[in-house]
This record gives sequence, structure tokens and C-alpha cells, in this order.
Amino acid sequence: MVVLPYVTLPPTLTGSESGGELRVVYEVSYNRFIKQCSEWKQCRPKCSDPRFCVEADCCKSEERVGGVTCTKYTVYKYVGSAVVEVDLSSGGVSVEVESGGKSWGKSFGSLAEASEFLEGDEALNMSMASFFHIPVVNEGLEGGSLVPGAAVGLRVLGEDVYEGRRVWVIGLKPYGGYKVRRVKSVYDGRELRIYILSRLNPGDYDEIYHFNVSKLRILVDKETGLLLYMEVSADYYSKAWGDQPFPPKWEDIIEDCGNVESEGWVRYRLVAHVSGRRKLGKLCFLLERDLDYSSGSYVTEKLAGLKLLVRKDGAEKTIMLDRDGCVNVTELYFVDKNGNVVVGDYTIVVEKKVGLRNLVKWSWYYKTSHLFPPARIAYRVEEDDNGVRILVLKTVNARVINGLGENVFESSPLDVTGGGRVVLRSVEAWDKMVRYTVYRLLKEAGVPEAKAARLRDLPVYYGQKVDHFTTLWWNQIRLYHDAATTYTFTSANPQLLSEILEGIFHEFGHAVREYVWKDPSLVFRYKMLGGAHASPSKPSKSDWVAFDEGHSDFFAYLAYNYLLGRMYELLDVPTGPIDDYSGREYKGGRYLGDLVEGRIAGLLLRVLYDGNEAKAYSLFLEVSSMSEQITGYKNPYFKTCARPPRTIDEWLTLAYLSLPSRRDLILREAEAYNMFFKNRFPEAKPGGVSGKLIVLYHLDSIMLGLSSWYSPSQDWKDYLGVWEYTLWRIEEGSYFESSDDSYNLLFLDGNVFYVPPNTRLDFRRDYVEVMKGKVMYKSAGSNKWVKVKAKGYSIIRISSVCIVSVGKSVVNFTMIEGRATIRTPRGTTIVLRAGKKLIGSLSGYKIIKAEVSAETPAYEVEFMHLSVDRGEVEYGEKVGVTVEGVPPGQRLVVQAFNANTTEVLTLYNSTADRERVKLEARLSAGENIIYAYTVEEDTPLAESNPEYVLVKPSIVQLQLEVDAETVPVGSKVKVRCRSSREISGVVLYVTSPSGNVSKIEVSGAGDFFEADILLDEEGRWTITAELADPNVRVEKVEQVIVEAKSGAQPGVLDSILPVVVFIV
Repeated sequence: MVVLPYVTLPPTLTGSESGGELRVVYEVSYNRFIKQCSEWKQCRPKCSDPRFCVEADCCKSEERVGGVTCTKYTVYKYVGSAVVEVDLSSGGVSVEVESGGKSWGKSFGSLAEASEFLEGDEALNMSMASFFHIPVVNEGLEGGSLVPGAAVGLRVLGEDVYEGRRVWVIGLKPYGGYKVRRVKSVYDGRELRIYILSRLNPGDYDEIYHFNVSKLRILVDKETGLLLYMEVSADYYSKAWGDQPFPPKWEDIIEDCGNVESEGWVRYRLVAHVSGRRKLGKLCFLLERDLDYSSGSYVTEKLAGLKLLVRKDGAEKTIMLDRDGCVNVTELYFVDKNGNVVVGDYTIVVEKKVGLRNLVKWSWYYKTSHLFPPARIAYRVEEDDNGVRILVLKTVNARVINGLGENVFESSPLDVTGGGRVVLRSVEAWDKMVRYTVYRLLKEAGVPEAKAARLRDLPVYYGQKVDHFTTLWWNQIRLYHDAATTYTFTSANPQLLSEILEGIFHEFGHAVREYVWKDPSLVFRYKMLGGAHASPSKPSKSDWVAFDEGHSDFFAYLAYNYLLGRMYELLDVPTGPIDDYSGREYKGGRYLGDLVEGRIAGLLLRVLYDGNEAKAYSLFLEVSSMSEQITGYKNPYFKTCARPPRTIDEWLTLAYLSLPSRRDLILREAEAYNMFFKNRFPEAKPGGVSGKLIVLYHLDSIMLGLSSWYSPSQDWKDYLGVWEYTLWRIEEGSYFESSDDSYNLLFLDGNVFYVPPNTRLDFRRDYVEVMKGKVMYKSAGSNKWVKVKAKGYSIIRISSVCIVSVGKSVVNFTMIEGRATIRTPRGTTIVLRAGKKLIGSLSGYKIIKAEVSAETPAYEVEFMHLSVDRGEVEYGEKVGVTVEGVPPGQRLVVQAFNANTTEVLTLYNSTADRERVKLEARLSAGENIIYAYTVEEDTPLAESNPEYVLVKPSIVQLQLEVDAETVPVGSKVKVRCRSSREISGVVLYVTSPSGNVSKIEVSGAGDFFEADILLDEEGRWTITAELADPNVRVEKVEQVIVEAKSGAQPGVLDSILPVVVFIV
């Protein structure tokens, strides 16, 4: 809807400040979203009629039962704009409306008569401002007073100047209670609560609104009372008690048992432009230099003395900011020889190099010399009868705000004629903003402070031409672009920054896994993760990689939205939404969802995320921690290695078991994203065994054994590889079978079965039958045991641990602990106690004393042992490595990972024919981690402990020389570098007088290097040297200084200037 009313107001509203006539042009825009409940039902644990109730308990606490829920919502969206012109001149008020190509007019005798129309939906659309609208004309305002006619407690907060006129500033200040007609409100400085009085029950309420007001600024002309500016940005939700008024003690009950009736947002903006000779102001430049973690706010500084470059049509001039970091806007345009303003389009270039003190840090971490991402401001200069007008059109890496608080993202062109602010952010502050977001999210999700802080302070290296998280010894994040490029944004399309931020948070997601729910296997983390995952909608190389990447996508979405929702004041750039993995490309049966990272991220979001990012990640961690109950199962006979889930199938197993209220949701989303998990719940008649859930865990093994589960309704086997666990619903006729070298744990309703190789268990309706092999059975608590049969014998009651072993014609029951009641094929009942063994056949049985220790099939994960003969050597010396306990016949791989270079050196890769392997190796300088593992069919099996070796670089002496200390501008200086021994090259860093740093690589093996350097700028040039050989490090960098002067003669020294650098 486009509305253009033209309004002429009485001259009585013309103030002396206006000098006679005053014309006001309103520009109005609004965006309103409402999600409103349209169907309510009661929540009843024993609902009998689904037309009126749902079978549920909707109360959060245990004190109450029942509540209400909304079963259907209707969405309303209102978007529009208007322009209203008001002339404060002579008698009467006339209004003309143009909409949809039609126009009509109205006349009013007074402003009072016109006000209702102006505030209505045909003009200013004040209703779109929700509870925050005020009259167009406000009388009797004074400092500190409440605004008459406002629905909530809006108050005069102070005074300001707007377009040359004195105005009242109106906003919110904490108050305990304010009541107008049927509306009562309370504001505590964070949340505005609005209570709607009941029409049916006096004293009660029908609804309560919770508003989060992110922006509220209202300006009213002091002299005329005319509304001149209004901006409202708020999100809200309201809770109600269905179609009925709140019950007694409603405030407690509505929070406990009520439901959201409506939710949405309010975005309303009204700007008045007042005619009259424009007053020119100052444009001030502010730098957000650093982020203080303790306060969660930026450390700012004025850019005093900074030089700006103003360009127009090939012409340019340099201007300097004053000591307050400001410049008169009159300096932002050219004036011709006749004194006339040169109108048109201009550009301001804003750049600053980092000082020498921070240059090493900026070069090492940020790979840039820019203090902040270089900024550009495009603007237009106009001139009319009211004077010069300066309008910002768009910016790059700069946030521009005028004196009214309007910014270039929301209002473009942006009028800065009266002055304003340009806010820049250093690359360091950008970097810290991302880190602080991760830290805050993790802390709120329940991650310990120390661990969250370690992740916050993780080394991040920019400009690495790759986006990657590197782990093992030295955890670090490497990002593709330099920091200045990484944090580039434009006012025309600020959403481009969203993908960059998402990518950084994705890499932090990998780091979070390493620190918060770390897999104990170094080989798994290094060898099985990472790899091809070119697109979130396409399959990865394995379900391990897909889950790892899908988790990082999930974490990135949460972190990004946490930044937008909870920390937007630090971002302050409207970047917009990112992919939530709900699109068609992530659904359907084209790909198996277990292999697609985007499908995994989408499922995690659908199951866990309800708008609260910290709660969603906390729940993810809570579910993941349940893995220890399976993989870390312990008793006197078992020793397993606890680990977190490795695939989405394992995570869904844990979620299905630990989140019973979300089981329908889990299965629905598993179906939508085509996860294999959807197949694990065939229909089954309930019985003592059938219909129940069973967890199958193929234990870590040093052999590549297989285990399988057979589903009769689907008529196929599901094979579990090494390390996997999963969930099935038992059908009558299901069976579990272990092959050679396969060790397993089965968890059934609290009962645990240890299943070694070559064993088969068949599952009947009411019992489990051991068909072959040996099983150790540990029963659950009282009355939860499972009946177990073998060769006609049945365990009908058991406490503690029993071993069942089946041969061709006999069955053995050995009680390890406790006792069991066993029924023979002829119906005889026997009580078998600990230390006794029943040997049975069809012809009879006997009970003998058991050798418990000999018969117990104990299990322990086997590891290889790796040792080194020295933990610290100098570069070039050999390190002795010994690996013991190597499984014969498997391929042994021994590798060294250099934490400083992230390079991997393979020391051994061959099939082992003995259990002990010795070797020697020369390692590169740095911190090395050495480890070994065996592999069969690309699956890592046995794994060794890691050992750490520090390789110190060799001691080298460098001598840096220049042949002149003073040269003319534009000439060259010769730089020579001598080494005490042969090296592979040097790197010269040359810093110009203006701060630009150039890098010159002098390669080649030898002990002498030289280069000619052009000095094309007047001033002092600084030259430093580093070594190109990574096995030789520079601990202290000395420098030489050469001065380039205009008109100077070359100053050749009698003796070469030497600077000796001892490099250790």
C-alpha cells in the first residue's frame, strides 16, 4: 500500500523557530508479523474426546496437571509505507490520498478533527506501532512526564535537537506499574510485560504480552507538540489460558500451564523532514578497537588525526580529522573557483595501517597490515534553496549513523547534513566478537567456564587459503581469507557477511567437539574425520564425516543465530538468515541422510531447536553424554573405552532412549531426512521380549569382525561394523549373530548380554534363546529380568551374572554371581547359586562346582604400546621408535604429526610379521606427536598411545647488511644477509614510511643472500630478516633503517652497517 496524503495545518502551530512557515514531510514504513492462535484445546492426561482436548500434561511443574495448548495458528503479515506532507501555514486542514493509481481528498476544520484520520490506517498507520503509538500532536509535555494517551509508560527522557528544532526525547524507563483503561504494563529495564484486563471477570486478565524492545526512539517538537520522529523495533509473545479467562492465581498458572497465544514482531519507523535552511554539522569517526571480554563491550577510540581521501570524478583531496575524530561536512565536497558547491557523487576512502608494535601480531594471525577492513563511503552532494544536503548512498566496511540514530542499512540515502557518526571495527575486535559469541553460547549451554574460555582463546590464523580446524597436539583454526577480507560487508548487501560468519562458526563447531565431547581415539579423530564434503546437500565419504560436519553445521546455525538474537549490539550489521537445512534439496529418498551433513544438521535443528540456541546445544550435549552408558559399560569382567556418538544413527539411538516425549518427532524427521534409523522400528506384537527396544554394541576390536541383526518383517540383515552401536525394536523371529573376531554387548530393558564370537541369539515373543556359542547374561533389577532358553532349559528368574554356553548336544549354565532359577525340559525347577554349574542335555542334567575365573569370558580393549628413546633432540638427529603388541598380519602405520607445520610424516607403512617393530627417523623441527595404528580394509583397528618429541632447530648466526644509510627517493639499496652455515633461503620484510609491508623471498641453498630494494617513498624504511627454513626459527628480529630523502645524494658508508642476529 502506498499512501500520499497532503496536509495543511493551521498557522497557530507555526513556531518562532521556523521563521514563519514550517513544512513537515513524514516518511513512514512498517513491517508487522503476527502468529495468532486460532484453535485451543485443553490438555488432559486422560483425554476422552480429541475434538476438545489433547492427551497430554502441558504444565511444566509437577505441582499442577492439565493446562491448555494451541493446536492451530494463523499468520498475518503487514508491510507498507506512506508519505505525509504537512504544511503549517494557513487555515483548515486538507488531506489528499493517492493509492493504487487513485486519489481522493478530505478536508477538516481543525487539527483535532484531522488527527484521528492521520493516525489511522489510511495515513500514518500508527496501529502498526502496536502498544507504542502516541498522538500526532502531544500537549503538556515536560521533562520526566508521562506521555498522555500512550498505552504503556512512555516517558520524556530529555531534550535534543532535530533538524534545527528543539525536541523532547521519549522512551522507556523502568517502572513498577502503569495502567490505562484495560491495559496494565510493567517494565524492568529488560522486558516489557503488558497485561490485558478481562472483560468478563473484573480484576482478572485475559492475556499477558512479553516484549523485548531492541529499539525505541520518539522525538516530539517542543514548541508545537508535533511528532517528528518515531522508530520502534520489538519482538514479543503473549501467553493466554485458551478461550477462557485466567483461573484464580492466574499469574503463576499461566506461566506454568498456559500456552503462547500470539508471537511476532513490530517494526515501525516514522521520520519527519522539516523544511528551512539546513544546519551543517560534523561527521565523527569512531573505532571499535578491541572487545573487553569482562564487560562484553567494545573498547572505542576517536580516530584523531586520521587522514581521509575524498574523491570525485578523478579529482581527490586529503582531509584530516580533528582531535575529536571529526570533520565539518563542508570539507566533504569541492568548491569551484567561483565559490559554488560542486554537486554530484563522491567517495571517502578510509584506511589505516597497524603500527609497528602490532605488525608482527597482525601479520602472524590476521595476515594483513590493515588496522580495520578498508572502508569506502559513497555519498551525494545536493544543493537547493535550503542549502547543501549530503546523502550517504552506500558504504563498505563502515556503519554510518546520523544525528537521529538512523543508519545507512535501514535508511538509504541517509541524510548526514546535520552530522553523524562513522563507526569502524578493527580486525581484532571482529575476531574477538566471534570468539566471545562461542564462549557465551557454550557457557549458557552448561559448558564449564574454563573449557569455554579455552575455546574462546583458540589460535585462529587468517589468510591460510583453506578453511580448516587442525587438531591432534596443537589445536588451531585456519581460515581462507585474511582478516580484513573476511570481515568485509557492504550496506547495499550486508547479508554477504552471513556466509563468512557461518563458515567461521562451522570451524569452531569442530573445535567444540574436540574440547567438549572429544573422542578418545586419536586415530579416529585424525584418520576417519575430515575429507570430502563438497556440498551440504550431497553425500560425504562416510557417515563419520557426515556426522562430524553435520554437527558443525548445526553448531554454526546456533552460534550465528545466538549472535543475531542475543548479541546483536556487538554485530550491529543486519546480515540476515542463513540456511536452516529445511529445503527440498535435503529431503526425500535420493540420498541416505546418514551420509549427508545438511540432512543431519536439519534433523538436529528440527528435533532440538525451539528458538533457544543455548538450550538446543545443551540438550545435544546431554543426549551425547548418554553414550558413555553404552560404550563405557563397566563390570568386573569388562573394560571398555567410553566415547561419544560417532554417527547420526548412534546419536538418534541415544535421543530416542533419553527423550521419550520426542520419539514421534524423531521418527518423523528421520523419515523426512531419509535416515536409516527410520527402519529400526518395525511393527511387533508386545510380549515379554518382542516389542521392546534393544541396543546392539559391536565392541572395539583389534580384528575386523562383523555382527548382524535380522529383521523378519523386512527380511534382511543389518551389519554392524567395528565400534558401532544402534537400536532396534525386537520382533518375534529376530536374531543376533556374531561372526569370527566379533565381540558385542546387548542392552535389553536393563539386562546386559555379552556376546563373543560365533554366537547366535534368537528372540521369541517372551524369551531369548541361545542357539549357539556362549553368552554372559547380567540381569536387571528386581522383576526386570529376561527369560533365557537354551536346549530346552530356561532361566525363569535370575539375579546377577550367569554364563550360558551351548554345544551340539549339551548346554552349560554357570553362575558367576547371585543365583538363578532354571527349569529343565521335563519341568523340574532348580536353583543354581554362584560358583555352581549346570550341565544339561535332553536326557538329564548334573550340577558341579564351577571354575568361575576360567569360564568367565572377560573382555578388554587391546592397545599397542609405542615408545621413543628420546623426548627432545636437535634437528638432524635420529629418534628411535619402538612399537610393541602389534597384531601379526595386519598393516602397521607409524606417523609423526608436526604441530607447528601441521605436516604428517609417515615413518612406517607395511604388513607386520612380528609383535615388536623398531625403527629410526629424522623429524622436522617443532613439536611432533608420534602414534601407530593397524589397518585392515581401510578400517583402523588396534591403536597405540601417542608419544611427544620436541625437535629443536639448529643454531644459526645471521648478519644483515645494507650498503647505504641515506639514499635518494626512487633509488635502490642493496641488502646482504650472511649465514654461519648453509640454509635454504631468507625472507626480507620491508616496511615503508607509510606503514606498507612488502615481503621479499630470497631462495636457494647457501650461506650468502642479497637483494636490491626500491625505496620509492620519502622517509625512514625498516628492513628485517627471517629464515625461510622452517627448521630454523627467529626468536628475536633485529632491523636496519635506511632513510630516503628528496634531492639527497647516496650516502655510501665507509664500512658496511652490520646487524648480527643470533637465531636459536
